[in-house]
Amino acid sequence: MNKILTFFLVSFACISTLSANAFLDNLIINSNSVEVKKNSSQIVFLNNVQIETEFLSIKADIALYDNIKKIMSLKGNPSLIQSTSGEQNFNGNAEEIVFYSNSKIHLLGNASMDYDNIKISSSSIIFNPQNGMVSSDE
Repeated sequence: MNKILTFFLVSFACISTLSANAFLDNLIINSNSVEVKKNSSQIVFLNNVQIETEFLSIKADIALYDNIKKIMSLKGNPSLIQSTSGEQNFNGNAEEIVFYSNSKIHLLGNASMDYDNIKISSSSIIFNPQNGMVSSDE
């Protein structure tokens, strides 16, 4: 019951606060356990985290949604991200993947990515899958 309630809370929170990021619309999050931290306005997903959207598939060890900062952070060894849309073709991995409400996705720590048949490796990769912009700095 807790997972179902948390799922609805997270779905509502993520869709409403990150609605500018269409890549996170209609998101489904699965994990072995969920913690709601009311005092810090955070929801933590632990162990075997899998996130599916219409456009993305992500696997990580831990996912944290911060309602104050309006970001979702995923950590793993490594965390994996892959497009599931035929329009965008990318996949990557990093120690941490961070989604911001401005549609930017940051791959941080030993980051690598294949984007439209271009291979990129850096300590930090920033990209916007909606417009194709990729950089290794902000």
